[in-house]
Parts: sequence; C-alpha cells; structure tokens
Amino acid sequence: MKEDDPLYVAGKSLAERMGIPFNFILVNRYKDGDDALSHHADDERDLAPGVPIVILSVGASRTMEFKRKVKKKSRKRTRPQSEGGDTNTNKDTMRAGKTRDSGHKRENGGTIRMLLNHGDVLVMAGTTQQLYTHAIPRPNKSRREEPMPFAYECNGVTVTTKCRYSLTLREMVQR
Repeated sequence: MKEDDPLYVAGKSLAERMGIPFNFILVNRYKDGDDALSHHADDERDLAPGVPIVILSVGASRTMEFKRKVKKKSRKRTRPQSEGGDTNTNKDTMRAGKTRDSGHKRENGGTIRMLLNHGDVLVMAGTTQQLYTHAIPRPNKSRREEPMPFAYECNGVTVTTKCRYSLTLREMVQR
C-alpha cells in the first residue's frame, strides 16, 4: 500500500490521534454481504503484547460478533446436592433471552453483536483476544438482515456500494 493511498492515510491518521505506536495495517475487503470472516482470535505470535488492536470500518455497515471462549470441561463429573439430597439447580444457568446494552445485543450463549457503520472505530484491548473470538458473519437471510449500503458522492454523482473495508491497526514485534 502506497503512502498516498486513502486507506493508508486514514489508518496512519487514526494511529497518530490515538497515540498508539501501530506499525502494521491489515486491510480486509468485503465486496458484499456474502463475504464473511469466521470466528477467530488475533493471537499471532508477532503481535506486540498488551497493545490494543484498533479497527476502522469504511463503507457499508456490517455486524461484528463476539463470542466468549468456552473452557474445555474436565471429564470428572460432579452432582451438586442440597442438604435434602435433591439435585441443586443453578438458576443463573437457566436464564435466557436477549438484553440491550449500549446499543449492543447480547444473545443466548454470550454472543455480543454490534453494527459497525462507516467511520466507526472499535478498540480490542485488555483480555479481549484471550476471552473472546470475533467474526464478521454473513447476514441472516431468515431475519432479513442485509448489509446496509454506503452512499457517497464522487464528481457530482452519488455512488452506493455494499463494499466494506476493515482497517485493522496493530503493533507487530520485529523478530
């Protein structure tokens, strides 16, 4: 990517404004709603430890999902019992449903879904990569989800696109 490329300029400007020493920009292009990225954690060994990963969303809106990583269960089975010998039920594990929190949707199983619009910045810091995986899923056709197109003006003509770019700013360690 050349230094005068608009995506490079946007990423460099964001890095400077945040005061974080990014030295690497990963650009993902999603041409439409059929392009997706499966659940993963950014755990490459060359990532600088403790430095946040910052995402700048450019173009059409898409949903990003976060799922809490599940620890592998041990094979040893235990049956919690109350004083009367009856099986004790943990009521917290039986709660279900959706809640809204700061515009984000938390679904059953701990999935957090957030809509990233043009110009939105998402910071993944702290233990995000250790505790969660993240993805850009395909829109759910049964719920009639569609990527929200982005419209912009170019030489007096309004252009509408379903294309989205994700600029991921990182600090990589030289090995």
